[in-house]
Amino acid sequence: MLNYKFRLYPVMEQEQRLVKVLEINRIMYNYFILNNFRSRNDMNFALTELKEQQPILRNYYSKMLRMISTTVAAAWMV
Repeated sequence: MLNYKFRLYPVMEQEQRLVKVLEINRIMYNYFILNNFRSRNDMNFALTELKEQQPILRNYYSKMLRMISTTVAAAWMV
């Protein structure tokens, strides 16, 4: 099996965008955990309501945000 390791050397603007994405992921992950959503469907429904209320979330892809709910739902099952 071959393994490859790639290093990123982003410019300052790219690094700032990556940090913002990670920050939004962290906030959404914590939001889902603190509000005790048990099913992925509940989290995705809450996510749609949050996107209407919070304009900052409109800047991020919904698939990325939905993947956070999948991660939290998988963590609850363990």
